[in-house]
Amino acid sequence: MSLRDAMLKAGVVDKKKVQDVNRQLKQERKADQGARERKWILEAKEAEERQRAKEEHERQVIEAKRAREAERGAQANALRVRQLLRRHRLHVREGGTAFFVRSLDGQRLLRLNLPVNIARDLRGGRLALAALEPSYGGPPDYFLITRDVALRVLESKGQLPFFNEHPAPDTPDEQLLQDEAQRAELGVEELVAWVNRRAREPRG
Repeated sequence: MSLRDAMLKAGVVDKKKVQDVNRQLKQERKADQGARERKWILEAKEAEERQRAKEEHERQVIEAKRAREAERGAQANALRVRQLLRRHRLHVREGGTAFFVRSLDGQRLLRLNLPVNIARDLRGGRLALAALEPSYGGPPDYFLITRDVALRVLESKGQLPFFNEHPAPDTPDEQLLQDEAQRAELGVEELVAWVNRRAREPRG
């Protein structure tokens, strides 16, 4: 016999009071269970938020590391290209043949007075004229280089050399288009130079 049955039989408590006590105990157990469930849910959410914060922090750390590595790689590559150009640049005397190239900012035409054989080799793609922005301001550095050196620069993804001449300022636009089409048929180096020059032209 349970304690409840014994108390009922002895008349210590009546059945209604026992029911009230049982109902109260049931409510308390239900409330305790609800509190435990809320605590579990809260702890799970907090754990999930901590995990997300950890993953976000790790992602930011990885991205920052990649950005630093990319910057260092770009700086090292730019230094390699500059050293390559300086080591293999060709020095030439002023000549009597006008050779026009567009400035790096795309706003001006630069006239170079070159020996006839140098101008001919530039037009034929056997030589290239490369330009690099200076490290600390000032005018760009221009380098006369051979075709092989120019291709090595292209492989390094550095400053693109331009191989062909820009037409003189009084050249008609129609003739300019014809000249560009002819040069584009000469080879990949001339085509790359044409794209490079187009990229430097100011957009309307």
